[in-house]
Amino acid sequence: MGILARDPAATAATLTRWLADVAGVAEPAVTGVSIPGSTGWSNETVLFDASWGDGDERGTRCLVARIAPSGHQVFPDETFLRQHAVMHALAERTDVPMARVHWLDRDPAWFGRPFWIMD
Repeated sequence: MGILARDPAATAATLTRWLADVAGVAEPAVTGVSIPGSTGWSNETVLFDASWGDGDERGTRCLVARIAPSGHQVFPDETFLRQHAVMHALAERTDVPMARVHWLDRDPAWFGRPFWIMD
């Protein structure tokens, strides 16, 4: 298994900035960042709570960031973006019970690899 060291506080700060700057949500706050100890060969998984909005419209969601793998991979070809496309299509266009995929960012500037955020 892959063991990755990603700082939860730095990850929370990056996700907060990304939600404000790219996703365009109002007053985001990221808390409860949890990064499983063994992750990274099919994707990195970051679990977190995010809240945003103004006043009575502020809500909190339990979210997952999936970050494309770096280094050794389980799958022999690059399937990360294809996984996103399939999951997004199934969630939006079928009755298949799926977690909703909210955002995809191909820019490696945030986490060093593309990522998406989902329920």
